Amino acid sequence: MHRAYELTESERLHIVQSIQQLLYLDEDDERVLFWNPDKQWSGAEVCQSIATLLDEHGLVPDRPQTF
Repeated sequence: MHRAYELTESERLHIVQSIQQLLYLDEDDERVLFWNPDKQWSGAEVCQSIATLLDEHGLVPDRPQTF
């Protein structure tokens, strides 16, 4: 498992941007994207998406580990 400090700045930026889009990027009735601070989302869906994103960057432990 990688640690966040081992990632490149580009990788960290990608993770933050992806989470920001997941939480706040929305589309209107005409399918135009916009930033919506009141976007509705499911906690379970957000957690699954974040877990997938972290896995894509090797940030998920593959076995129990101590700090």
